[in-house]
Amino acid sequence: MGFSKPEVSYTLHLFRAWRELKKPEIAWLIAYLLSVTLALNQFRKFFEPYLGNVLALYLGTTLMGTLGILGVVEVLVKVVPRYLGVALKGRTGRALHQLAPVGIPLATLLSVLYPNPLLIVLLGIVATLFASAFTFNFSVEFQRRVSSERRATVISLRNMVLALATSAFYTLYGFSVDLLGLSRARLLFALAFLSAGATFKLFEGKVEHLKFGQPW
Repeated sequence: MGFSKPEVSYTLHLFRAWRELKKPEIAWLIAYLLSVTLALNQFRKFFEPYLGNVLALYLGTTLMGTLGILGVVEVLVKVVPRYLGVALKGRTGRALHQLAPVGIPLATLLSVLYPNPLLIVLLGIVATLFASAFTFNFSVEFQRRVSSERRATVISLRNMVLALATSAFYTLYGFSVDLLGLSRARLLFALAFLSAGATFKLFEGKVEHLKFGQPW
């Protein structure tokens, strides 16, 4: 249809992009992103029924009776902080970005230890702020480390890896909730992600691959 033939076949381009993905400075970055992404997913997974049960106890109603409030909470927790996290600049944005690996699982942990509806909503907003600031700065850093001619393919492969890891996590999390109950499962995974985030922060200054550029 008039398009010129590419110099490198797409298959070869894909294999070269996959090798790029396995480079230490990229692989470590993806592992870092995965720990933060799954920690946020854990906070959000079954968040509405968990909060609904807590809210129902406080209001003396049922889970079905809290659906309207949960709809408002979903907007507050998932949408509004996402824009605020990107908009925050300077010292506040850097703090959110740097604390995200431990801040998000800590928010989940506190939401289980202190089952107060208002506190859980505030923790949800804070967790999303952490994630928004981290994800934006991560995207800038990831693009800086990947060559422009392979960037689109490498990002697609990265997203595929994240999708596979997330689906495996959701399966494991679902069985854990079925076995332990929602509160205990949230507590267990929060502790696991808190340990992972603390490990990344511990080695961040020692391992060159984990060092981010100047946060936005």
